[in-house]
Amino acid sequence: MGLYPKLPDRKIPLWRRILARLGFPTILYWDKEHFKAPTPIYVAWCKYHGVYYLDYPRYSGYLLCPLCNELYKKIVEAEKVEAVCQL
Repeated sequence: MGLYPKLPDRKIPLWRRILARLGFPTILYWDKEHFKAPTPIYVAWCKYHGVYYLDYPRYSGYLLCPLCNELYKKIVEAEKVEAVCQL
């Protein structure tokens, strides 16, 4: 699904869960293994899917829910297939 596995809620400290639910992602740890430089890994809340997720800031600083990303990819792929079928 993504680079980081889904964590059970109990593995995320309560105060971080509260902040994430309020729309304030917090740094859970720094990843030194998967990146050239130490990168902050945030815990955030997806309102659409109702899950906590881990992610790193993208180029413009946003976080992306892996479930939302998969849904987006499926929609784009379906639109490509539909466009090809209409030719």
